[in-house]
Amino acid sequence: MKKEYNKNKDITGVVVIGVFLVCFLTSIIIASSLIFLFNVYKTLPLPHELADIQPSLVTKVYAADSSLIHEFSVERRFWVHIDSVPKIIKDAVVSIEDRRFYKHWGIDPIRLVSSTVANITRKRYSQGASTITQQLARNLYFTQRKTVARKIREILTSVQLEKYYTKDEILELYLNTIYFGGGTYGISAAAQQYFSKSIAEINLNEAAVLAGIIQLPEHHRPDRDRNLERIRARRRVVLRSMLREELISEDQFEYTDALDVPSNPFVPTSGVAPYFVEHVRREMERRFGADVLYNSGLSIYTTLDRVAQEQAEVAVREHLNRLRPEIEHSPDAVDEELPIEASVVAMCVKTGAVRVMVGGRDFERSKFNRATQGLRQPGSAFKPFVYAAAMNHGYTPASLVNDRPITIIDEFRGDAWRPENHDREFYGEITIREALRRSVNLVTVQVIQDIGPRRVVDIARVMGMSNSIPPVLALSMGTCEATNLEITRAYSAFGNLGLLPDVHFVEKIKDRNGRVIFENKINSVQVIESHLAEIMTNMMQDVVVRGTGASIRASGWTRPAAGKTGTTNNYTDAWFVGYTPQISCGVWVGTDRSISMGRGITGSRGAIPIWLPVMRSLHRDLPVQDFETTGILEVKEVCSVSRGLAGIYCPNPYNEFFMPEVFPDVCTMHAVTSVRDTSNMLKFFGTPPQNNTSDNSGLMF
Repeated sequence: MKKEYNKNKDITGVVVIGVFLVCFLTSIIIASSLIFLFNVYKTLPLPHELADIQPSLVTKVYAADSSLIHEFSVERRFWVHIDSVPKIIKDAVVSIEDRRFYKHWGIDPIRLVSSTVANITRKRYSQGASTITQQLARNLYFTQRKTVARKIREILTSVQLEKYYTKDEILELYLNTIYFGGGTYGISAAAQQYFSKSIAEINLNEAAVLAGIIQLPEHHRPDRDRNLERIRARRRVVLRSMLREELISEDQFEYTDALDVPSNPFVPTSGVAPYFVEHVRREMERRFGADVLYNSGLSIYTTLDRVAQEQAEVAVREHLNRLRPEIEHSPDAVDEELPIEASVVAMCVKTGAVRVMVGGRDFERSKFNRATQGLRQPGSAFKPFVYAAAMNHGYTPASLVNDRPITIIDEFRGDAWRPENHDREFYGEITIREALRRSVNLVTVQVIQDIGPRRVVDIARVMGMSNSIPPVLALSMGTCEATNLEITRAYSAFGNLGLLPDVHFVEKIKDRNGRVIFENKINSVQVIESHLAEIMTNMMQDVVVRGTGASIRASGWTRPAAGKTGTTNNYTDAWFVGYTPQISCGVWVGTDRSISMGRGITGSRGAIPIWLPVMRSLHRDLPVQDFETTGILEVKEVCSVSRGLAGIYCPNPYNEFFMPEVFPDVCTMHAVTSVRDTSNMLKFFGTPPQNNTSDNSGLMF
């Protein structure tokens, strides 16, 4: 019997194969989906990253009066607490970006469906479905690239954020991190950037504009004229959304919609004290690192006197402009196109707080800071260190030295050095006080030759001079190298009874939460004896009153002040370093190439005209003070002729200060037993008779 073909059996096999294939493909899809979701899950933010969100914030730098002078940032953002954000801003942003924000749990299903339908109907991407929480997740953790994987990550992260934070906390994070165009992040920075206002001052018109920026920041930023029509249209959309949510009235809508688009762009403060700010930047970067400086939202409170700083910059610019024609017409000037530069440093004598720093006439043209980096010869401004060493080794202000031509032979090379005075004159025997006052080179050379240059090097070192100081006789004329900052600091020790303060530019630093993370501690070291500092200050006061710095008194300056001019060979550097009981200030004028500025550009002519206006500004609110005294120095009468301690017969004695038990000998020239020169009297009266013992009416000699 012939068997019949069973069609059902064949169909069953096909079904089995088909079911197997479907199950296989389904398994592959499920496995792929699981792998995809697992890989997506691995890229989600970790719990600690969700719990500790630290967006990049602007670091602000403040002057001593708490005025803002600079900002350091990668993203320009200032943090503001949600309670400090006006309700009108929160209403505007929520109404246009996510009106069901307070009702959903990270994603808005209703908005998601409606936006999907709208996009399909219009056959293009016309509506976004991202909630504020999703936008926050994207801004914090993901890129702006539109992919399925990123969207899934965004949704999952949004749900997690809603678990970690309250709605107000999420809104605070969002308002502080959202981009507003022009490198500006966060609502507070945007209010300042576009309207020059604090966030508390924002009105409805400005709030609607700010809320409208979020969608397309560069197209809606109000500081660009080409955006005005787009901004006006976008503002209307925001206002209508607020009206629909009953957040504003119809009258408010119509009134605000008719207003002009507000715009008052913020003017950056980066031009304030650029050399000072750059020094602070380097110091902070060394201390904290670049990432913390530019991203952590620090508040750096500096020592800068902003008013005096501005005065210093003006004084430098104006004085160098006045000097320019004089230098150009000088027969000694080497280069008529030579750019003349200057540096200024001013600091508190007691604390070392730097109040003013000018490192050159134009920061944009040259970033080289001549106040801290420029090594120059101080010339006669170094002489106080020579005389301080001399006072420590038996000299007194009344010590006499013969100002005369001298020749010094180098014992190793046989070279002859014949130093000269600035005016090429000789004064004969003069005191140390007068030699300092007149800045007499030949006296200083003889003093250092007597005490040895090593002693001068030692005292300069302990007073903070850290660069090359060769122990040679030419050191008496300031042939070493020094920066303006270190020599100004060293002079402050003279005015601080021998206490040398540590220099500082920053008083304190706060983190983004207002917690103080650094506070400067004032530190001073006794580097020379107090009575030595006092006697040097006393002698340098003479320089200001009637010496090479007398133009200071002549200009009307009446406060107690001391200091020393400095002029190097061939007029390449002009200095004046002077101080009061409160402020030490150094001014240098010269060229970067150490080329002559021409005859006559001395410390008095080149530097004092800058020093005076700077110091006047620095002392504008300071009381008049006298220099502190130790009570150790002794005041003695000195014979104006012999410079010994005066006796009752000495003519025109004057008072002089002496260190304890370091006095000159008593004058013998005018003592009772001294041999007197009567030749002038004999010429006037004639020779007396030889035999006059019986004539008691004649004059006795």
